[in-house]
Amino acid sequence: MTNFLDLIDNMRRTLLEKTESLTVEQLNTIPYGFNNNIVWNLGHILVVTDELLYKNSPFSIPSYEFETTGFKKGTKPDTFINEREISLIRSALAETVPRFRKLINDYATTTQINLIEIFEKFNNDKSVQFTLFHEDLHLTTIFRQLKLV
Repeated sequence: MTNFLDLIDNMRRTLLEKTESLTVEQLNTIPYGFNNNIVWNLGHILVVTDELLYKNSPFSIPSYEFETTGFKKGTKPDTFINEREISLIRSALAETVPRFRKLINDYATTTQINLIEIFEKFNNDKSVQFTLFHEDLHLTTIFRQLKLV
């Protein structure tokens, strides 16, 4: 589980670093040949990963200060995402893994469950395994879009 969370955390740090200098307009631009834009991909990664990570856990999916509905599976960008919302999405991406690690550690402490048992359960969960594929798919899409905005 730790390696899994490390991989997600590293991918997200890379995404945030590679997109930090983009303007609001660049983040909202849908390049020719694509159905979405960079900021939608960032929000989509956050929302879908939350759904997959928290689905089989004892924890509730976190709520955010921005509307997440437009980033769910089967959606595409239909509104302009402003600077404030972009900042909230970026902050949420940076905070997801540390927040989830804290939840797991606190849960293990309060329930007296061994962390290894928790990690084994997550490592064997197909939806958790799919998360890495999904994150990498959108990371690759963003890298391709970076060349076009």
